[in-house]
Amino acid sequence: GIEEAIQYLNLYISRITEETNPIDDAIVGSIQVSNDSDTQISKIFISHASKDKDIVEDLIDLLELIGVESHQIFCSSFEGYGIPLGENFLETIKAQLTNDSLVLFVLTENFYQSAVCMCEMGAAWVLSKKHIPIVVPPLGYADIRGVIPNTQGLEINNAQKWNSLKQQIETQFQINGQENSAGWERKRDRILGRINKHIAEVKN
Repeated sequence: GIEEAIQYLNLYISRITEETNPIDDAIVGSIQVSNDSDTQISKIFISHASKDKDIVEDLIDLLELIGVESHQIFCSSFEGYGIPLGENFLETIKAQLTNDSLVLFVLTENFYQSAVCMCEMGAAWVLSKKHIPIVVPPLGYADIRGVIPNTQGLEINNAQKWNSLKQQIETQFQINGQENSAGWERKRDRILGRINKHIAEVKN
């Protein structure tokens, strides 16, 4: 719980202290933050509450439909995407959450009730190159809290926003969008249909 979350955040702060450059970095409080916009993004880190794993699984399906390889996705809730057996949980996540990661925050009430998720949010803001909040209804943009309230995001079941995110990911991961365009909207809508069912179940 809380003690683990504190240990978790301290590991991140330790990494920040060791690796930042005081000449080229912007200072936020007492922490120096790298602003190297030329760093190539090579992986996606999905920050989420374990209680939302059904929705997150559909999110992974959408990312792979876009063309992101499974080894480029880190998601602690699923075998093959998360922490290998025998590996240290905190150290593995610290290593994954680096400045070559695109961090997707799956924002739900479960997320905001998780101490570890909130630590990930703070650490991602400090360590990562880019982050995008993905809001899950009934939450809306006005409900975004923490250190990312001004970051442009999307509602998870908004088809047009997914088209925009697809183009962005294709550029950042150097994916040939033409090769993955066939059937995109049909398959996208089928996955979003599953997501809407999960949302309806939560509301009920």
